[in-house]
Amino acid sequence: MKKRQLTTAICALLGSAFLLSSCSGGSSTSFSSNWCANTAINTVVEGTSETLTYDVALDPDSAGNDAYSVHYSNGTYTTSLSAEQKNGELLYRYHTELNISVQYLFDGQYSEIKADKVITTVYFMSTKVGLQPVSSSKEVESRSPAVLTPTSLETCYTDYHFTVETEYQDNCTKGTCVYTDLTKEEAAETSSDFSIGDDYSYIDNEQLLFAVRCMSLSSSQQIQSYNASINGVQTVRISASDLKSDEFEFAINGTNSKRAIEYYPASVVISASNPGATQTAWIAKTTSATNNVNRNVMLRLQTPISYNLGTLVYTLKSANFTAA
Repeated sequence: MKKRQLTTAICALLGSAFLLSSCSGGSSTSFSSNWCANTAINTVVEGTSETLTYDVALDPDSAGNDAYSVHYSNGTYTTSLSAEQKNGELLYRYHTELNISVQYLFDGQYSEIKADKVITTVYFMSTKVGLQPVSSSKEVESRSPAVLTPTSLETCYTDYHFTVETEYQDNCTKGTCVYTDLTKEEAAETSSDFSIGDDYSYIDNEQLLFAVRCMSLSSSQQIQSYNASINGVQTVRISASDLKSDEFEFAINGTNSKRAIEYYPASVVISASNPGATQTAWIAKTTSATNNVNRNVMLRLQTPISYNLGTLVYTLKSANFTAA
């Protein structure tokens, strides 16, 4: 698989591309437990339970490719945060699932509707040690855009099915990533070792959007994260626009209502000469350090699709916040 194609597959689907910390010794980022009512909590809290559910749909006015188009339907994205024992240690477990149907249109011909999915799990520590990751896994099964200008319906997209497993060692100063291509009759496995520098705080790719909730967005932040498509650690820049306010309607712990919420539109992009797509996450502002009603929840996520095929929009529909 070409590395650029792998990047395309991840960016098109993840909404995910991709401290003070023992993972960093340079310009570290401070994190707060903004998913809690009391943001000062700095330990892993037994009994933690948070579930967020989003609708996912293509912005109908966002596409600009005249050669072909992609259509998404029945999109859902669910995240869950819990506390679990792993190797004798109580850790946070963050699990996400994206499911969406996809169909391509070229020259009046429609492809068969297929179900795309991305499933991720990451284990990490408390804010006291900077959300330090311990391990992560990801499975991607997708039909992703392949070219800017296809010559047939079949050349519009590429089928992917792969897993990525990452384990961290030596107090998160190095890691091992195993990529497995499941499209082949016999799964092809590639293992890569990588080192983690101390220029910035380190966050696993599968916890990146969660970590943005935990940052102060009054100024730009930079963190490090491993990118399996290039077999290396990259710097990711998070920059927030000015504070905004709007009305949002979603259920909190089973009660649906419309409410005015202040939020920061935060852009998330790789710091590189060819950074790829910029995701924009709308993060609710902290309401109070001791009574954080909206838990800095991600209200909306905008993820551009490759080759100017449009933007996927994730819209929060329900939030079951943890009791802490």
